[in-house]
Amino acid sequence: MKFRILLAILLFSTCLTGFAQSQITGIWGIDFNSSMNTVSQKLISRGVKSSDIHKSPTNIVLEGSVRFASENFDGCCFFFDKDQFKMVVFNKAIQYEDAFTTHLTYKQAEQWLANNRYKVNQVLSSLKSDLVAKYGTPHLDREDRILWKSSNGNIIEIEIKKTLDIGSETGQPEMYSEYGAIPQFSIAVVIVQPQESL
Repeated sequence: MKFRILLAILLFSTCLTGFAQSQITGIWGIDFNSSMNTVSQKLISRGVKSSDIHKSPTNIVLEGSVRFASENFDGCCFFFDKDQFKMVVFNKAIQYEDAFTTHLTYKQAEQWLANNRYKVNQVLSSLKSDLVAKYGTPHLDREDRILWKSSNGNIIEIEIKKTLDIGSETGQPEMYSEYGAIPQFSIAVVIVQPQESL
Protein backbone atom coordinates (compact mmCIF):
# COMPACT_ATOMS: atom_id res chain seq x y z
CA MET A 1 0.00 0.00 0.00
CA LYS A 2 2.78 2.40 0.92
CA PHE A 3 4.49 1.55 -2.35
CA ARG A 4 1.37 2.53 -4.34
CA ILE A 5 1.02 5.83 -2.50
CA LEU A 6 4.71 6.59 -3.01
CA LEU A 7 4.43 5.67 -6.69
CA ALA A 8 1.33 7.88 -7.10
CA ILE A 9 3.09 10.84 -5.44
CA LEU A 10 6.16 10.31 -7.59
CA LEU A 11 4.10 10.17 -10.80
CA PHE A 12 2.11 13.26 -9.80
CA SER A 13 5.24 15.31 -9.05
CA THR A 14 6.82 14.14 -12.32
CA CYS A 15 3.73 15.28 -14.24
CA LEU A 16 3.79 18.68 -12.55
CA THR A 17 7.48 19.13 -13.32
CA GLY A 18 7.01 17.99 -16.91
CA PHE A 19 4.25 20.53 -17.54
CA ALA A 20 5.91 23.43 -15.73
CA GLN A 21 6.91 26.22 -18.05
CA SER A 22 9.51 28.87 -17.53
CA GLN A 23 8.20 32.34 -16.83
CA ILE A 24 9.01 35.06 -19.36
CA THR A 25 10.88 37.53 -17.18
CA GLY A 26 13.12 39.32 -19.68
CA ILE A 27 16.03 38.24 -21.83
CA TRP A 28 19.68 37.24 -21.39
CA GLY A 29 19.40 37.55 -17.60
CA ILE A 30 18.08 41.10 -17.96
CA ASP A 31 14.81 41.30 -16.05
CA PHE A 32 11.90 43.49 -17.03
CA ASN A 33 11.83 46.78 -15.08
CA SER A 34 15.65 46.95 -15.05
CA SER A 35 17.06 50.46 -15.54
CA MET A 36 18.74 51.54 -18.77
CA ASN A 37 22.13 51.59 -16.99
CA THR A 38 21.58 48.04 -15.67
CA VAL A 39 20.65 46.82 -19.17
CA SER A 40 23.74 48.51 -20.65
CA GLN A 41 26.01 46.94 -18.03
CA LYS A 42 24.52 43.47 -18.56
CA LEU A 43 24.93 43.81 -22.34
CA ILE A 44 28.58 44.76 -21.85
CA SER A 45 29.07 41.79 -19.51
CA ARG A 46 27.67 39.58 -22.31
CA GLY A 47 30.46 40.81 -24.60
CA VAL A 48 28.67 43.64 -26.41
CA LYS A 49 31.08 46.54 -27.01
CA SER A 50 29.98 49.79 -25.40
CA SER A 51 30.48 51.47 -28.80
CA ASP A 52 27.79 49.13 -30.25
CA ILE A 53 25.22 50.28 -27.69
CA HIS A 54 23.30 53.25 -29.09
CA LYS A 55 21.17 54.97 -26.46
CA SER A 56 18.34 57.46 -26.62
CA PRO A 57 16.11 58.54 -23.72
CA THR A 58 13.65 55.69 -24.41
CA ASN A 59 15.64 52.89 -26.05
CA ILE A 60 18.90 51.07 -26.62
CA VAL A 61 19.65 49.89 -30.15
CA LEU A 62 22.10 47.10 -30.99
CA GLU A 63 22.92 47.11 -34.69
CA GLY A 64 24.60 44.34 -36.57
CA SER A 65 24.29 40.64 -36.01
CA VAL A 66 22.53 39.80 -32.73
CA ARG A 67 21.78 36.25 -31.63
CA PHE A 68 18.45 35.25 -30.12
CA ALA A 69 17.75 31.58 -29.45
CA SER A 70 19.56 29.76 -32.28
CA GLU A 71 19.11 32.49 -34.91
CA ASN A 72 21.08 35.55 -35.94
CA PHE A 73 19.08 38.76 -36.34
CA ASP A 74 19.94 42.04 -38.07
CA GLY A 75 19.67 43.96 -34.80
CA CYS A 76 17.49 44.57 -31.78
CA CYS A 77 16.05 47.41 -29.77
CA PHE A 78 15.33 47.55 -26.03
CA PHE A 79 12.47 49.87 -25.10
CA PHE A 80 12.05 51.67 -21.77
CA ASP A 81 9.22 53.44 -20.02
CA LYS A 82 10.28 55.79 -17.20
CA ASP A 83 13.74 54.19 -17.27
CA GLN A 84 12.32 50.69 -16.85
CA PHE A 85 12.94 47.94 -19.43
CA LYS A 86 9.57 46.90 -20.89
CA MET A 87 10.20 45.37 -24.33
CA VAL A 88 12.83 44.14 -26.76
CA VAL A 89 12.35 43.64 -30.50
CA PHE A 90 14.63 41.54 -32.75
CA ASN A 91 14.42 42.06 -36.52
CA LYS A 92 15.52 39.94 -39.44
CA ALA A 93 14.96 40.61 -43.14
CA ILE A 94 15.09 38.03 -45.90
CA GLN A 95 15.05 40.04 -49.10
CA TYR A 96 15.78 39.96 -52.81
CA GLU A 97 19.54 40.45 -53.03
CA ASP A 98 19.91 41.68 -56.64
CA ALA A 99 17.57 44.68 -56.38
CA PHE A 100 20.10 47.15 -57.77
CA THR A 101 21.12 45.05 -60.77
CA THR A 102 17.95 43.17 -61.74
CA HIS A 103 14.59 44.88 -61.66
CA LEU A 104 11.56 42.77 -60.78
CA THR A 105 8.01 43.29 -61.93
CA TYR A 106 5.03 42.89 -59.62
CA LYS A 107 4.50 39.27 -60.78
CA GLN A 108 8.21 38.42 -60.44
CA ALA A 109 8.25 39.86 -56.92
CA GLU A 110 5.25 37.72 -55.95
CA GLN A 111 6.99 34.67 -57.41
CA TRP A 112 10.18 35.47 -55.48
CA LEU A 113 8.14 35.62 -52.25
CA ALA A 114 6.50 32.27 -53.02
CA ASN A 115 9.83 30.62 -53.93
CA ASN A 116 11.64 31.90 -50.82
CA ARG A 117 9.03 31.20 -48.14
CA TYR A 118 11.04 28.10 -47.20
CA LYS A 119 13.78 30.39 -45.79
CA VAL A 120 11.24 31.95 -43.43
CA ASN A 121 9.92 28.50 -42.49
CA GLN A 122 13.45 27.38 -41.56
CA VAL A 123 13.91 30.37 -39.24
CA LEU A 124 10.45 29.85 -37.71
CA SER A 125 11.06 26.15 -37.17
CA SER A 126 14.34 26.85 -35.38
CA LEU A 127 12.88 29.62 -33.18
CA LYS A 128 9.74 27.65 -32.39
CA SER A 129 11.74 24.58 -31.39
CA ASP A 130 13.89 26.64 -28.99
CA LEU A 131 10.92 28.49 -27.49
CA VAL A 132 8.71 25.39 -27.13
CA ALA A 133 11.54 23.68 -25.23
CA LYS A 134 11.61 26.55 -22.72
CA TYR A 135 8.05 27.93 -22.66
CA GLY A 136 5.88 25.07 -23.88
CA THR A 137 3.22 25.05 -26.58
CA PRO A 138 2.42 28.50 -28.00
CA HIS A 139 -0.95 30.06 -27.19
CA LEU A 140 -1.34 31.11 -30.83
CA ASP A 141 0.29 29.37 -33.78
CA ARG A 142 -0.48 30.73 -37.26
CA GLU A 143 1.57 31.00 -40.42
CA ASP A 144 2.27 34.72 -39.84
CA ARG A 145 2.17 34.93 -36.04
CA ILE A 146 3.21 32.74 -33.09
CA LEU A 147 2.63 33.83 -29.50
CA TRP A 148 3.61 32.57 -26.04
CA LYS A 149 2.16 34.09 -22.88
CA SER A 150 3.41 33.06 -19.46
CA SER A 151 1.27 33.08 -16.34
CA ASN A 152 2.89 36.37 -15.25
CA GLY A 153 1.33 38.03 -18.34
CA ASN A 154 4.57 38.56 -20.26
CA ILE A 155 4.61 37.71 -23.97
CA ILE A 156 6.92 36.47 -26.71
CA GLU A 157 5.55 37.01 -30.20
CA ILE A 158 7.00 36.13 -33.58
CA GLU A 159 5.47 38.05 -36.47
CA ILE A 160 6.07 37.59 -40.20
CA LYS A 161 5.32 40.24 -42.81
CA LYS A 162 5.95 40.13 -46.52
CA THR A 163 6.28 43.14 -48.77
CA LEU A 164 6.71 43.63 -52.47
CA ASP A 165 8.86 46.67 -51.83
CA ILE A 166 10.77 47.82 -48.77
CA GLY A 167 8.45 50.06 -46.80
CA SER A 168 5.24 49.01 -48.56
CA GLU A 169 2.69 46.29 -48.00
CA THR A 170 1.94 43.45 -50.41
CA GLY A 171 -0.57 44.53 -53.03
CA GLN A 172 0.70 48.08 -53.50
CA PRO A 173 2.88 47.86 -56.64
CA GLU A 174 2.68 51.65 -57.04
CA MET A 175 5.13 51.87 -54.12
CA TYR A 176 8.00 50.36 -56.15
CA SER A 177 11.26 52.23 -55.98
CA GLU A 178 13.12 53.40 -59.06
CA TYR A 179 14.76 49.95 -59.10
CA GLY A 180 11.49 48.06 -59.38
CA ALA A 181 10.10 45.74 -56.74
CA ILE A 182 12.34 44.72 -53.84
CA PRO A 183 10.42 41.87 -52.19
CA GLN A 184 11.25 40.84 -48.64
CA PHE A 185 10.07 38.96 -45.60
CA SER A 186 10.41 40.67 -42.22
CA ILE A 187 10.64 38.54 -39.10
CA ALA A 188 10.19 40.29 -35.77
CA VAL A 189 10.48 38.69 -32.34
CA VAL A 190 8.91 40.82 -29.63
CA ILE A 191 9.42 40.07 -25.93
CA VAL A 192 7.22 42.36 -23.88
CA GLN A 193 5.94 43.06 -20.41
CA PRO A 194 2.52 44.57 -21.15
CA GLN A 195 1.62 47.74 -19.29
CA GLU A 196 -1.11 47.47 -16.69
CA SER A 197 -3.19 50.01 -18.60
CA LEU A 198 -3.26 47.87 -21.74
